[in-house]
Amino acid sequence: MKKSHSLQIARSAALGLALIASLAPLGYAQDAQQAQALEPEFKPPVVANTISGSEPIQNRINTWLRNHPDGLALGQGTLKDGRSYFLVSGTAAIPVPPTDPRWVAARNNAFTKAMMAAKGECVRYQAAEISSEMSSEYSAPSSERTRQDAERLRRQGLAAEGALRIAQALNNKARASDSPMLKTAALYAEKIATNKFGDEMTKRGLDPSKPIDQQAVKAVLSTQSMQQTIRVTARARCTGLQALMAFEQTKGNERGEVAVLAISTELTHQLADAMSSNEFTLIPKGGPGVPIARQVELPTATLLTTVGAKLTRDENGQYVLLAFAQAAPRSSNPQDVQGAYRVARTLADAQIRQFLGESVALAEDVKQVDESKSFGDLDGAYTNDDSAYQRIQAVATKLPIAGIQQAHAWEARHPANNGPIVGVVVQWKASAAAGAAQMRARNETSAAIEQGVPPAAARAQAQPAQGQAPAQGQPSGGGNAAEPARSAPQPRTGNPYSGQGATTRDF
Repeated sequence: MKKSHSLQIARSAALGLALIASLAPLGYAQDAQQAQALEPEFKPPVVANTISGSEPIQNRINTWLRNHPDGLALGQGTLKDGRSYFLVSGTAAIPVPPTDPRWVAARNNAFTKAMMAAKGECVRYQAAEISSEMSSEYSAPSSERTRQDAERLRRQGLAAEGALRIAQALNNKARASDSPMLKTAALYAEKIATNKFGDEMTKRGLDPSKPIDQQAVKAVLSTQSMQQTIRVTARARCTGLQALMAFEQTKGNERGEVAVLAISTELTHQLADAMSSNEFTLIPKGGPGVPIARQVELPTATLLTTVGAKLTRDENGQYVLLAFAQAAPRSSNPQDVQGAYRVARTLADAQIRQFLGESVALAEDVKQVDESKSFGDLDGAYTNDDSAYQRIQAVATKLPIAGIQQAHAWEARHPANNGPIVGVVVQWKASAAAGAAQMRARNETSAAIEQGVPPAAARAQAQPAQGQAPAQGQPSGGGNAAEPARSAPQPRTGNPYSGQGATTRDF
């Protein structure tokens, strides 16, 4: 009986376990259904990749930089040959849509504003760099400061021997104007900053030839006088900043946007300073480049977005300054088209003046700062980008420049609005300017001799002023040239458009 009873208990237990096992999936299924009812499956919402719904112009810049053979990136960097560079971008909106008859002029202004924004960013970066360099160097002995300056200049592109000589000039006690090594506005301004800093330290009872406490250095750097001097030095460091690449895009009848990538190296500094001072012997000769005709006769789609002044080399290794400009005829009438060509030529000539005039204006400002203790009327030009642009433009408009030649002209209908547009490319090189100056001097000498002036005196009268070149034969005009008066606008349709210009070849 015991055995039968035990077997019965075992069978009952087995049946109970089987029942539990059969009911368990049903319980789990019910729990899952309840959970699904309480917590529905999460489906993430669709999020637009951009605010505008189209590819941002900054994305196009980043993509272009990633694919650049020199591995360029925004900010301070090092080229493959060991030279340092500074790369910055600027953007600006086109204030009217492509359907507006003023659109081409508005594009020109937008590219100018984008370049101004890039230069402003360069100045802010360099001002921070100068403060950081001074803070670091004055924490070390004077011999170490010379070494650090020499290393910095060498990275910028100067030969080791020249970099050391300039570093020694920067760190001695002489006035800035006494050193022939400090010819460029940037180096001259750095020497002024060093001298002003040393004077302020001496006033505070500190010896600037010895290591100085960081707090004392920062206290001097934060004074209004030093901040003003640093701003001048920073802007001087940014001379030679040139457009590397330009981008633009529009969205049909909406307002568009443009962007400029700008780059600066020690080479661009040297070229800008040498060209603006007419010290043609200071301009280095590079290796053979590409003939100018091949550089400017680009596809129309590329020319549409190629703007500004660019340094390049011709097939003989001579450095050439190219300027690209555009204008819109008010109609397709040949007379209106020729009028637009004249406007474009005036704008292109103004860009050459602007590029060279920036160095001239800064050299004048640096000298004024060296000879006085305060900025006076100049201070606004170094705290506001628009004021700085107006100051440079005022100098550039009056700057006599010879040797500008037309290199290319083109016309098309812009894809964004099917409106007519014309473009001009001009070139300026030192050899052409020097030749024009010599020819003018010979002509004036001959005319003076015919009038009875002794040959020696005639040659002296005909000699161009230092730092200037004669403007004989040059079209007049500044950066504020306006387009011809327009008739009533014709109906147009705005089309989505993305443009990309030609890259700068030499920097």
